[in-house]
Amino acid sequence: MFLTFGSYWVFDTPGAIQKQLTEWFGPSYTDADNLMLYSVYSLPNTVLPFFSGYLIDRVLGIRLGIVVFCGLVLVGETIFCVGIMAKTYWVCVMGRFVFGLGGESLTVAQNTITVIWFQGPQLALAFASVVAFARIGSSVNFAVTPTLADSSVPLAVWFGCGMCLLSFAFASSLAGLDWFGRERILRRDAAAAKAATAGTEAPRAEAGEGGRIQAGEPSPATALLSGSKVVEEESEDDGETISWAHIKAIPLPAWFIFIICAFFYVGVLTFYTVGSKIMQETGHKYSSTTATLFLSIPNFVSIVASPTFGRLVDKVGRALFWIILASIMMIGVHIMFLLNALEVVEISPIPLMIWLGVSYSMGAASLWPILSLVVPDFMQGTAYGIMTATQNCALAFFPLLIGQLQDKYAGSKKQYTLPLMIFIGCEVMSLFLTFILIGLDRKLTEGRLNMSAAERDVLNEQNEIAAAAAASKVDPTSLVVSPRSRTIRVPDPEHDTVRIVPMRKPIRASYLARLGIHRPMNM
Repeated sequence: MFLTFGSYWVFDTPGAIQKQLTEWFGPSYTDADNLMLYSVYSLPNTVLPFFSGYLIDRVLGIRLGIVVFCGLVLVGETIFCVGIMAKTYWVCVMGRFVFGLGGESLTVAQNTITVIWFQGPQLALAFASVVAFARIGSSVNFAVTPTLADSSVPLAVWFGCGMCLLSFAFASSLAGLDWFGRERILRRDAAAAKAATAGTEAPRAEAGEGGRIQAGEPSPATALLSGSKVVEEESEDDGETISWAHIKAIPLPAWFIFIICAFFYVGVLTFYTVGSKIMQETGHKYSSTTATLFLSIPNFVSIVASPTFGRLVDKVGRALFWIILASIMMIGVHIMFLLNALEVVEISPIPLMIWLGVSYSMGAASLWPILSLVVPDFMQGTAYGIMTATQNCALAFFPLLIGQLQDKYAGSKKQYTLPLMIFIGCEVMSLFLTFILIGLDRKLTEGRLNMSAAERDVLNEQNEIAAAAAASKVDPTSLVVSPRSRTIRVPDPEHDTVRIVPMRKPIRASYLARLGIHRPMNM
């Protein structure tokens, strides 16, 4: 859980202490300069999500990947701190760029090792704990860093660097524990295979928290160490690299999901970059410490709300309706902030930030899982990589645009009203595109994106029966489905036997996405 704690802590540091950074650097430090520190982080991640899963699976391996990516986070934050100490802005920008090289890929590595060790009924709980702990880091940063910066800006940023060093220490320890644990499993699997070959009763091999593994069957760790892709079912793909053929095969509704995700997240993550200063300079005009504390509220809310809405969306279905509701709620939040900035009304930011956290969690829990419903299994990594890259393109562009507008209209109300109008416009686009997606879903994908949970279960069962019948070359009506054990009984008349075929387990990416994790990659 500590792997990404440091990176989440320091990511929003420029937004949390923007006022103190302006005082530290002097009048030459502008809003555009502060927002550039976010854009330069996102720039490398417009490309890296395509390849980070490949690097982990095929080049570095999971253990070295964790250490390398966590090391990049630490090195990048150290360079940033040196730039702060020297009051040299370009050094700070370089540090944030290096930080960006490791930040997103570290999340991918964390997701991968969580799947390896907690695959099974405990996976959702494991991811919920990981996400909650990471967001605690982000939330506490908003509360602690401004207080430290009031005393000393270098102290505040070096404290964040200390959190990255703590994460790096845990990453190194985890790499060692992972090696020791998987070596132990390999020895047990080898003994089990030997016993099975000898015709004796093989012992059961324990897989830690990941559940028990039948003797003679390769464990997830064994499969990974032997170079094969860890999957929950047979797949046509063997971890092949991204190609244009894959991208061309992605259906049109998936591209709408990519763009909807990008617009939706601008209203949340880009708002974080300017929200503190908006609350300091408009409406009640709160202090910098209080304003940044308010910014921590959505993350605290999402710690509980993300898994809650994920479970609700799973139970109810109708994911596109949830996205529409989340976009409408987000529009309402930004309209209220706009009215505050125009001094039409004065509303406390506390209920608005709680509302923002609820709508954010609802949108995240609905958006990410549905992509897996329209993209074939072997293209999941590619599709989620494109989705993450598209999101980072928006998160790189809009801070630059808003920074330029704020500098151009500095000292007037437009400095704060124009960004809020941009956020409203992005959420309106998200809403509009979702309505179009409903039509495309009905026309191109049999309505599966917006199905109820019961309808989706029926469709999945029908598809699995058809696949099992085709593979066995038998009449589908001769198959017997057991929903309780999630198996299909396939008769084999030639040998007068019945073959038991396990039904598909939920796609792993849906576990990640429904818990609010917006960067699932090829695992």
